[in-house]
Amino acid sequence: MVRLLSPSDRKSMSNTRTRSTVSKALKSLIKTDKSRVMARNRLVSPSRRTQNRHKCICEPYYQSPTRSEEPPGYTEYREEDEFTDVEDAIQGHRDNEDENGSADSDWDEHATLIALLDDGEGASESADGAAIIDRLSPAFLARRREATEQYRETLVPVVTRVGEAHKFLSHDNIPTLLRGVALFDKSSRLEDAATARHEHDQVVRAFTRVKDTLQNLSLQLQDVCAESDKLLHSYEKAVNEYVQRLQGHSKSAPGDVEDFICRLDQTTKSVAAGDHAKAREKLLRGILDRY
Repeated sequence: MVRLLSPSDRKSMSNTRTRSTVSKALKSLIKTDKSRVMARNRLVSPSRRTQNRHKCICEPYYQSPTRSEEPPGYTEYREEDEFTDVEDAIQGHRDNEDENGSADSDWDEHATLIALLDDGEGASESADGAAIIDRLSPAFLARRREATEQYRETLVPVVTRVGEAHKFLSHDNIPTLLRGVALFDKSSRLEDAATARHEHDQVVRAFTRVKDTLQNLSLQLQDVCAESDKLLHSYEKAVNEYVQRLQGHSKSAPGDVEDFICRLDQTTKSVAAGDHAKAREKLLRGILDRY
């Protein structure tokens, strides 16, 4: 009997397959990085490192007569041990590189992770030839292609970047890098302190200059205000004098106008009388000349 799968069942199966693929990929990444974790676990003491090396040659794990039959884990080591010896850590990392020389090559196979998502894309999810399933199949396949493309765009750059970081850290420049980082940190702290002191001195000097400038400007402003008061007083005094003169001229102006009118009238009358006398004299001379 053939079972008809509903769209929700097909979507659930697709999600389950996607989660399984991603889980396998993450387990592969963890397995690739397992060597570095084990290298860190060996950074406890020289005797422990010797036991681990002996373990790798002879037995699957170091078996102590005072402990149980289970292999030691990371939790059995002392938690209070601090990794203060940088050279010891670097030596342990170099010893571990020989055992895991091919681990970096796994980062170049991140395309396989995406290829796993494409497996079975062309296979039909439905077990029968129902028309409704055939009509919905292209939509679900398109959705799956879109999700696969999103996974590819999200995971490939991350895996590539992590692989590049591991390749860079696996080289022999770790001691130089650590020393350079320490020197850079020390130099940065000294530079920050010197810059802070220099900026503080600049701020103090600028504040002193601004304070002196403001005091000088205040004194100059006081002098200008005093001169302005003097000029205002002189202006008011001159205006009052001109007002008094105008008042005196306005009071004497009517009498002066009347005197001027009288003199003008007299002058006009005298001129008119002289003209009349000259006219009579001229007339008489004309008569005498005729006779």
